[in-house]
Amino acid sequence: MNKFCIVHFTDEDKVEAVPAIWLNKEKTFCTWPNYPTWSAKFRQAFELEESPKRDWAEYPVRVMQYYGKLFF
Repeated sequence: MNKFCIVHFTDEDKVEAVPAIWLNKEKTFCTWPNYPTWSAKFRQAFELEESPKRDWAEYPVRVMQYYGKLFF
């Protein structure tokens, strides 16, 4: 099962690893937590594949690759 993916945020021209659960059904948008990216809360949301919340921002993406798990 593909749990993570590498996506290209097209509006910002940035590439990031994200949990696949953060993608919409069509795989064209990614929700992004409203926690600071350096915070423990963000890292926990990423590692535990937290379900997107209503107040998370949504950004257009292009999925580049899927992975079963990531190693950092």
